[in-house]
Amino acid sequence: MIQLARVLEANCRRADVAGRFGGDEFIVLLPETDSSTARLVAKRIAEQFELGWDVVRHKGGPPVRCSLSMGLACLRLAGASAAEQLLMQADQALYYAKSTGKGRLCVFNPAPPGTLDARSQGATEPIASHGV
Repeated sequence: MIQLARVLEANCRRADVAGRFGGDEFIVLLPETDSSTARLVAKRIAEQFELGWDVVRHKGGPPVRCSLSMGLACLRLAGASAAEQLLMQADQALYYAKSTGKGRLCVFNPAPPGTLDARSQGATEPIASHGV
């Protein structure tokens, strides 16, 4: 987690905010950033994380490969009206990304009226060229 915190810090502008959200989850707020730019930032973070930390050993055990999954939500894209709603949308996208495999990015896309599961509307994509 320390390595990820360093990567986040290195990729944040002065206006951005990054912090630990809980457990092994982090949040990055990118004010005045469109979804395309946010997607590029997410991919850059994942690639730098992968380059800096290939394997972890826990208490002298066998090596374990770490991976990142990311959920992305945008005020304009998702139609979020409050910070709590935006956070919920990013969280839904994150869990959808995790459910489709390791090293995935999912951008929240609100479901059209009548659709039960908004998460199914978010396509996932790999977030690092080397398969984080």
